[in-house]
Amino acid sequence: MLTIAASVQRSYLFPARRAQALAWHRDVDRLLQFLPHVSVVHKEGDGAYRLLYSAVEAGLYRVRIHCDVRVAFDPDRGTVRIASGALRGAMPAQAGWYSMSGSGRFEETIAFADAGAQTRIECSIGLRATLPVALSLRLVPRARLDAAADRIFRRRLDEIMDTFVERSIMAYSR
Repeated sequence: MLTIAASVQRSYLFPARRAQALAWHRDVDRLLQFLPHVSVVHKEGDGAYRLLYSAVEAGLYRVRIHCDVRVAFDPDRGTVRIASGALRGAMPAQAGWYSMSGSGRFEETIAFADAGAQTRIECSIGLRATLPVALSLRLVPRARLDAAADRIFRRRLDEIMDTFVERSIMAYSR
């Protein structure tokens, strides 16, 4: 089994006052669209979602991680939190010649603070999963495989965060 885990954090200015920024970020369906490589597979009416992280690495290896999450909005503390929670049944872990899939844990926290005419946003995203190793990678030395997976996955989460920040600001500014 291959454990992949990473988290990233960013602090940035959002072009709206705190109340407007909170209201705009409360639409989680919109926010989830700004996350590249992450899509909504299923939504339940009570703020529960099944998300799918999907990426092709090195142009060859398909990685798919299903994550069940729940959304919590706390206007008093000024946070939006998407955290792991159960829907119905975990996805089975599977490996193919060039594929790895299974269930994992996704978390995102967005905190808002006044910054004059703008809002300072502290955002963190984390993703963790334990997946079976693709059949074509089973002869690769374990230390090399772990190091490569860690490097690739951290780079991918940086991409997700940077794109999320860029897309959310751009969409609001329209």
